Amino acid sequence: MYKTLKALRETKGEAKDNLFRAMGLEYLYEENGNDTEALIAALQKAKTYQRPVLLHIFTRKGMGLPYAEEHKETWHWHLPFYRETGETRKEWAEEEEDYSDFTVEFLLRKMKKTLGSCDYGGRSRRYGIHGGEEKGSRCGLWTWASRSKA
Repeated sequence: MYKTLKALRETKGEAKDNLFRAMGLEYLYEENGNDTEALIAALQKAKTYQRPVLLHIFTRKGMGLPYAEEHKETWHWHLPFYRETGETRKEWAEEEEDYSDFTVEFLLRKMKKTLGSCDYGGRSRRYGIHGGEEKGSRCGLWTWASRSKA
């Protein structure tokens, strides 16, 4: 599927192998996803179709923010921040408990009890990023904490 999506991006939506059209959807591609006027035009065009439309919008992560352009994955999603510095706004800083840790621990206990062996990968305040697989693992748990610090 990733190859198909890559081909659609590289051909600006004109690739012959189009999964979405094969599913009976109208397919529109917008190259300038960071341009508000281009998005409005694409949405207006989508409204003219009589059947479901998939609007594939290509955006450049962090466009206009040097620190975000340099660290695209870190800035793919972020809590509200000060534009000048990239620092998380004080009112959003993590001071209360982060329930992602408790959720991960609870799910791991339940899965280990049921399946015997589990693997964890993801990011939370306590667990950090974990990769790899536990040998003989019969299940996997991948999470991404809802609150991250860049």
